[in-house]
Amino acid sequence: MNPGFLQGPFVAVYGFGGVGIYLLSELFPFERWGVWAWIALVLLPSVVEYIAGWFTETWFGVKLWDYSDLPFHLHGRVCLLFSFFWGLLAVGVILWVQPALLSLIHSLPGEWRWLLTGWLSMYLVVDFWFSANMYQRYARWIRQLKENLSQIPERLIIPSMSLKESQRYFKRLFHPMEVFPHLAKQFRERLKETPDSFLEFVKRFLPRE
Repeated sequence: MNPGFLQGPFVAVYGFGGVGIYLLSELFPFERWGVWAWIALVLLPSVVEYIAGWFTETWFGVKLWDYSDLPFHLHGRVCLLFSFFWGLLAVGVILWVQPALLSLIHSLPGEWRWLLTGWLSMYLVVDFWFSANMYQRYARWIRQLKENLSQIPERLIIPSMSLKESQRYFKRLFHPMEVFPHLAKQFRERLKETPDSFLEFVKRFLPRE
């Protein structure tokens, strides 16, 4: 299971973090900037994570992760514990992963580099578009659920749907909960207010605790 925003095999926040680490090492060489470059390197992944959390909350109205239960958090989007681990990971990337990847990339013919860059860029744009639509659909459905629980069966389930069609619909709709357990936790809390018949129907498609 891909634990990220995109539906494909890539995790966008890791990608932005990796690109940020590379750009940081190019713009501010460690040999010249010394300890300040290393401090920026350790902080960068948390900055990326905070921006990603703000983006999904602002544009899609969903909180994909929440560190509010952990000490020393900032708006639930980042916390000291995970920032420490991201910092260690960033150091590992700059010392071992990045040199190996750059060596591999430079070993490829120039035309292959351009082709791979173009293909991957097109794929990521399409994946982002489909993923964004999925999360918007999920957020819209959750808003309906919150606004008028008494009308859930009429508003959110199409009467002409067969059971098989309903199963496909809900599995697609609940995909974000499989990727981000925090969403499933939030949704289960809201389900406590729903009619029993609807509750039993929906529970069959929720990720198991």
